[in-house]
Amino acid sequence: MLRERGGRFLECDFGNVDGGEIEWKLTGWSAPAGEDLARHRCTGTSTARVRYTGHFYNHFDYGYMVFRLAEERTLESVSLSVNGKPVEIPEDLKQQSSRRLWQIPFPAGMIRSISSFELTIDAPDWPVTDFALIGDDPIRDLHLQQLEA
Repeated sequence: MLRERGGRFLECDFGNVDGGEIEWKLTGWSAPAGEDLARHRCTGTSTARVRYTGHFYNHFDYGYMVFRLAEERTLESVSLSVNGKPVEIPEDLKQQSSRRLWQIPFPAGMIRSISSFELTIDAPDWPVTDFALIGDDPIRDLHLQQLEA
């Protein structure tokens, strides 16, 4: 599904040390756990970081970050920032019930104003299997429902 976006995405496959994490530096995360599609790393009680170490193309102006979790969680106690700038999670998302897939928009113009990418996440015990930056077009509900099945 991401490849259909013309290469306009960055993706981190958590727990896949030999492949999906190669261009990422992770700090504050657990050791890999789970198997197959449920392979993940968990956040702890302190801040976890995800830093992209490849060349960051800010002209793509990524519009959303997508989290796929091994287990359902809410956004109730989640706090995010990119390169030290807070990312406000929209209230309508915070009020939704537990899900395995979250698509959170970046503030307009945020990505174009940075030349590297480091996400800090405060989310107690979040079991993240995949993280992606995608363009201005959100993943359609049809695709999100297929991924949550």
